[in-house]
Amino acid sequence: MKMYPAPAGLVARFRHISTDPQGTKHVHYETQQVYGFDEDGSPLVVGQTKQATVEGVTVREGRGKLVPADTYANYVDLVESGESPIVAVVPGGGWLHRYTFEGEDGRKYTGDTPVVAWVFRADGDVNAMVSDGDGLVERGEEEIHHPDHPWTVTG
Repeated sequence: MKMYPAPAGLVARFRHISTDPQGTKHVHYETQQVYGFDEDGSPLVVGQTKQATVEGVTVREGRGKLVPADTYANYVDLVESGESPIVAVVPGGGWLHRYTFEGEDGRKYTGDTPVVAWVFRADGDVNAMVSDGDGLVERGEEEIHHPDHPWTVTG
């Protein structure tokens, strides 16, 4: 298979649908960096690991292989990420993301969730990454603070 390199910043989007305990469906998208294109123009991404048990032995396949994104049923499209490439990631170091939400009763609530990592980008931007209630990692957009420091960072 011939591979043609992809320009920086292209990502393939994959749709995931989950249902919470109340039966409400949620749609979210995962992106994967595109490393190139095959001869047919399909974007190539790192393949997901498939695990199977064969004669009592666990076998993993697909690790580290580039595969066409459209081989996955939940592939949606190819988009520009719009973000500078990531050059480094470091642990969150005890920082917290304070968020505000409106409850079913109409009242506003505030909560804290840990910053799981700091992402450093080639253009100098630094982003606090937090985990949501589903365990998905996203950028913390509101107030960032540390329990040992009296000051905060707002985005």
